[in-house]
Amino acid sequence: LIGGHGTGEKAFQEMLSRCNVKILEKNIWYDNGLDRYKAFYGNLKIKNNYIACIPILECNFYQYDKYLHMINKHVPAICLVRDPIKIMTSVYNYKILKNKDNLTFSNLNCTDHLFDNYYYAVTKNKTIASKKEIENGINNIKNINKHIRFTYIARTHLKNLKNISHVYYIDVSEISNNKAYETLYRLSKIIGFNMPNDDKLINNLSYT
Repeated sequence: LIGGHGTGEKAFQEMLSRCNVKILEKNIWYDNGLDRYKAFYGNLKIKNNYIACIPILECNFYQYDKYLHMINKHVPAICLVRDPIKIMTSVYNYKILKNKDNLTFSNLNCTDHLFDNYYYAVTKNKTIASKKEIENGINNIKNINKHIRFTYIARTHLKNLKNISHVYYIDVSEISNNKAYETLYRLSKIIGFNMPNDDKLINNLSYT
């Protein structure tokens, strides 16, 4: 499963879990490729009667490319995608605005005074910005760029996964409340996992 923040990956993982798909090492962080590979290999070598899914959702860890190159079995991949502007909106709202000390923006249509709007949103006045306020603003921009950098990563994942047999792209709109079950049903016929009889187990999940 290939995805990133803002593509509905957490909701989609839960949907797959309800279809008897085992999400390996779900929500567990390893800071290097070797530990990740060992963890997934330990899960996969155990014989079982379920379909296993390896979530590939981050790239900001040591030995990232080597880790993906070592996944050498020819298997299909599901890649979650979304309109890039909506992804950026989700990243900004979730990663940035949850910290009350970070900046908010206003009146961005006024292109002649873009920096003024940026600064006034913080200070609520038109006084000259202090050095500390300028530094905080610059750090906030760096923070936004960092999170966005690690969000648009699907292409990087696919470039490093050399042995994927086929990529099935799923737009986030296809896992909305009224389409999710239909989407999962279509995938189940291709990949071979089992669907629950009650469509509410799938359609009632949401994403941001």
